[in-house]
Amino acid sequence: MASSVYGNFSFELNLLAPNFDLPDSTSKSEEIVRDNDRYRQLVSSEFPFAKNLKIINSEAKFLYEGLNAIHRSSDEERFLGEFVKVLLINKNIEDAKVLTDQISGENQAYALLKLVKVLVSNGHIEDAKPIIAKITDNAIKALAQIKLLKALPTEENIEKANAFIDQIPSDKELEKATVSLKLAKVLPTTKNIKKTKKLIDLLSDIEYKATFQAKLTKNFPTHENIEHLKSTIVDVTDIEYKAQLQIALTEISTTDENIEKAEELIDQIEERKGLNTTKALGDLAIVLITKKKIEKAEEIITKMNFYKTFIKLQLAKIYPTAENIENAKKLINQLPDNRDLEKFPDQLGLVKISPTHENIEEAKRLVSKAEPDYFQEKLYIKLLKILENNALLPT
Repeated sequence: MASSVYGNFSFELNLLAPNFDLPDSTSKSEEIVRDNDRYRQLVSSEFPFAKNLKIINSEAKFLYEGLNAIHRSSDEERFLGEFVKVLLINKNIEDAKVLTDQISGENQAYALLKLVKVLVSNGHIEDAKPIIAKITDNAIKALAQIKLLKALPTEENIEKANAFIDQIPSDKELEKATVSLKLAKVLPTTKNIKKTKKLIDLLSDIEYKATFQAKLTKNFPTHENIEHLKSTIVDVTDIEYKAQLQIALTEISTTDENIEKAEELIDQIEERKGLNTTKALGDLAIVLITKKKIEKAEEIITKMNFYKTFIKLQLAKIYPTAENIENAKKLINQLPDNRDLEKFPDQLGLVKISPTHENIEEAKRLVSKAEPDYFQEKLYIKLLKILENNALLPT
């Protein structure tokens, strides 16, 4: 794919694990400073939209390697659209605008949506309006307008949001239901809730209908909505999907009856399809953890064949005690590097909870070691976001 991002990309580095060990001598310290200065210059010349990031002062090499990985992506514009999130963490709005202008289509629309969110949250309402006007996709434009009206719920802003929703083509029923639900959440009037219910009822696919009913019920957990969700779940034929919906219902209404029903449906996944139930069990365990049913969650975890580490990490995230964090860290360290789909994201999750030098260095090692593909690019984006948001890093 031809890149619309300017700069010379002929100079590339092998993605070796970066070495940022603490200096043991003055010369070593000076070498690290010189090394970081060189990569800072490379970022500034080849990726000027990233030159003002906080992490460029201490993580310039890792930033440069990440941007090069994104540049090699089969869908560079999508990842650069995601990179806008990194720029906006510390309100690098002008740099985000520069990057957004260099991407196109749906990727640009979503990047503009993120830009609107930051502008509105910082009180720059008037600056957000021309950004919304640049969005051509009516569904994304409606989402941006809803973010604006959340901050400034004038009659004019409400009318514009509804107009954008009405302009979404009829063949995009999922997008229409999604945006209508968003408006109902932000502005929960009877009219908006009824409109959303009507759009959900019009969905032809029973699984999509059940999914939206679950989302509606989560936001408006009335007795009527809960009963409607239960009856919709009954109509779903795919046992995996039925189990996931029951787990969603359990999160909304955490009764013993709903928990037992979720367990029964999960057991049937293996019985009917012969499939591993670890993911479904993990999802149920996380729901139970969030609802403070730790003992029951531990019981569910014992049934899992793998991804127990991820669940323990969620426990540490929700209840970040030193013991929970240390237990999660031990389990992550026990995973071999070839379990990359499990270990690498878990290490990033650990950094988010406990951004120590040791945890950050291990995360950088794993991300640099990942195969240069979609997975690695996602990891780079996630870790760069964590690092840019980490107040403990030097500036």
